[in-house]
Parts: sequence; C-alpha cells; structure tokens
Amino acid sequence: MKKIIGTLLSLFCSTIVFSQTPSFRCNFSNGQITKFENNLPNTKKENGFVELIFDKVDTSKKTARLIGNAGVETVQALDGDESIHLIEFTASGNMNITTIFISEKFKRTGFFPVVHSRHVKIASSPLPSQYIGTCKELLQ
Repeated sequence: MKKIIGTLLSLFCSTIVFSQTPSFRCNFSNGQITKFENNLPNTKKENGFVELIFDKVDTSKKTARLIGNAGVETVQALDGDESIHLIEFTASGNMNITTIFISEKFKRTGFFPVVHSRHVKIASSPLPSQYIGTCKELLQ
C-alpha cells in the first residue's frame, strides 16, 4: 500500500517548481545547418549560435518573451514531459522551436539541456538548422 501511495504522489508531484514566471539564458555550443542544392540535402556542422533569453515563461498562459539578436518577441510556451517548448512564428512565416529539458536531475545542477530548431525558408529553398546547448535559470 505504501508503494502505491508513493507512486501516486510522485506522479502528482512530478512538476518541477520554478519561480512564478521563470526566465532562462540559453547558450548553444554545437549545431548543424542544411542547404538544399540541386534538390539534395547538404548538411554542415556549425559552431555556436547567438544567445537566446526566454523571459516571463508562463505555460499556464502559454506565453513567454524571446530576447534575441533581432529584438524582443512574444512566443508560445507549452508544457511538455519534463520540458518546456517555446514556439516562435517569425514575421516572414518561418517557425523556430526551442525545447528546454527541466527534469529534477538538471534542476539540481542549475543547467538545463536545450535544443533550438529553425524551420526557415529563404527565397525558394528550405534552410533548416538545429543547435544544442544549455540554459541557466535567471533569478528574478
């Protein structure tokens, strides 16, 4: 009986508690970008990527602010399985998705793995890219 109650409690309490609206500074160390040349994908490694800051992340309201090299923009913030998904729709119709993994294991270290995927089309050609790195929660 204790085992069942413990399991149920862990399921109900699995949400990691942050400040009311956490903010994260994310840095990216490795990545790749794919160009389509003659209708064939050509993928190359990329070193680093600009820093992104996600401010006022509120998954209950499904909003956050993205602060990047192109300014500040409101993005969608969705709860995942021990993760937060941040979705940006650009003015040109492209979509970028960032996932911050927030399990208790990472909460203890203070650094959260992050993946940033850009779904970009320039002129008539797709130019997808993906970057990995870590985020640190900013204290407010």
